[in-house]
Amino acid sequence: MGLLERVGSAQGVKLICGVRLFVRPLEPGKLQQFIVELVEEGEPRAEELVLLGLLYYSHVLSRYPKDRSETYELGTKLRQMIAQLLEEGIWSGSNLIGDAGVAEQMVLVEDKRQPTGWREIQAALIKVLPGQELDLALEVPAGVSEPELILSVIAVLQALVKSLPSPGIDLLDKALRYLHSYHDEGADFADPAAARNLASRAMREAGGELF
Repeated sequence: MGLLERVGSAQGVKLICGVRLFVRPLEPGKLQQFIVELVEEGEPRAEELVLLGLLYYSHVLSRYPKDRSETYELGTKLRQMIAQLLEEGIWSGSNLIGDAGVAEQMVLVEDKRQPTGWREIQAALIKVLPGQELDLALEVPAGVSEPELILSVIAVLQALVKSLPSPGIDLLDKALRYLHSYHDEGADFADPAAARNLASRAMREAGGELF
């Protein structure tokens, strides 16, 4: 049973929305392939889908603290990718893969069949009842490499752009800019609690209503 199934059947936890992301193994000289499926429980609001993207980015970035040499380069690369796509801006029809400078490294694959032989990352936007605060549960299988995980952030954001209405895309652009500015200002992002707080703060400052 995967993360989304466990969360969906858990007592005291409400599944808001989520994402299933399938990754093919890296092959030298070939594009990394991704399939992204958004999981919408009921009809999630645009703000909730945007928060899913912000938290996914934040939780992945929190795995690469700046004070450790083995993770500093990975975190810096991810932040640079986000900075590049923000230079172009996020709008309906955006090619975030190209804007982030990773078009030679990855591609999104449209495939309605159940992928076989692909590794699967799952993330769930959840509410722990009776509270109102939203957080992300993330499950990354051991076989997923760090380069694959970093690229998966762009894959998720691109999938959101394809699914969100125009106001939601504008909110994603604005909130992601706030989040990126916090990182530039030296905000500590290297733990899941900080990841959640920074993403929620960015959403509020961008004008999104979470509750």
